[in-house]
Amino acid sequence: MPNLDDMFPRKYATGADLNGNPVTVTIKAITQQKMRPHRTLDLQNKWVAYFIETEKGVILSRTMATQIAKITGSKEASNWIGSQVTLYPEPMVVAGTPRIAIRFRAPELANGTPSAALTSDDDDFTAEALAEPTPANPKPKSQKAERTEFYALASNAMKDSTIGGADINAIIDQVGNDDWPQALAILKKQLGVE
Repeated sequence: MPNLDDMFPRKYATGADLNGNPVTVTIKAITQQKMRPHRTLDLQNKWVAYFIETEKGVILSRTMATQIAKITGSKEASNWIGSQVTLYPEPMVVAGTPRIAIRFRAPELANGTPSAALTSDDDDFTAEALAEPTPANPKPKSQKAERTEFYALASNAMKDSTIGGADINAIIDQVGNDDWPQALAILKKQLGVE
């Protein structure tokens, strides 16, 4: 017999989807979507983060967006595209009901130590926060512009239903995660963009 989650799947990821384990993902897109937080409330615009490795997006709170900004060293959401982050579950109580929230932290370094220590209630950037070590195997800086352009173009094409997430993943699988100029060229060719 199916369980409740199989019978009524959620559109967006929840902390329970992490099964108690952290998972490292790559930000594919940050989009704004209209949703109704409760059946008695009007539609509201919410920001959602999507990842290459998953189908479900994560509805962002200010806390989560601040965590991503600290990890990436930028308050500009367009600079988050292509960055790796680790999602981890955080138990909490909301209105007397136990819940599992999703939080973000920097991926671990090759030696297994966290590359950043984040506090969820600090909205200000400090020189210390921006000087945190970078994740293991950072992409060459010369390809950052191509990676950012690739994900921005892919995100817009997905919004317009011109291309799907599977197509994006196929391009990355074809060229690998370290040849962003080639990935961008393939995507532009598929979209007919010069």
